[in-house]
Amino acid sequence: MCKIISIANQKGGVGKTTTAFNIATALALKNNKVLAIDFDPQADLSKYADFDNTDGNPTMSDLLIGKVGMSKAVKIKDCIRHNEVNNLDYIPCDINLANADLFLAGVLSRETILKRILNDDTVKQYDYVIIDCNPSLGVLLMNALTASSGVIIPVQVQDFAFGGLKTLTGVITQIQETINPDLEILGVLPTMVDRTNASKRVVEQ
Repeated sequence: MCKIISIANQKGGVGKTTTAFNIATALALKNNKVLAIDFDPQADLSKYADFDNTDGNPTMSDLLIGKVGMSKAVKIKDCIRHNEVNNLDYIPCDINLANADLFLAGVLSRETILKRILNDDTVKQYDYVIIDCNPSLGVLLMNALTASSGVIIPVQVQDFAFGGLKTLTGVITQIQETINPDLEILGVLPTMVDRTNASKRVVEQ
């Protein structure tokens, strides 16, 4: 059964994309069939995968827009690229994804669009789907968490990091209690840890 895992934190600069790409790569190197999804308009995961946006094939933005009927429907299999170096498949995105709040406004059950997209036989052949979420609490994050069975939260080791963590876990709890009771927090991952006493104190907390 395919496991869909979101890598999420509403704060940028915490190593989220690095975590997502490394987890996807590690799973692929263990002979799992892995699909990584770039769900962040900054498209950093796409860059990690050496995406060349000149092939003319659709991206994550096209999938979303097509699903809500604002353009021609796109098949998910046509969006998948392969990264030979890391032996994983991925769906890239582009800056158009930044307009998601705009083009999804007023769409019925808009927080379930990604879940419906991933409910596809092409996706079911994978062992893992890893979603690199955008750093916000908007409609894209809601879609990712609604579609996922688990979430990993990278947290930069700083004294003020826990305020944002509490906010995010509150959102996750709301989603668990309403539209996705199967969503599980798989772990909080400390990132950018150094040897200082401050880092040690925060990790212990």
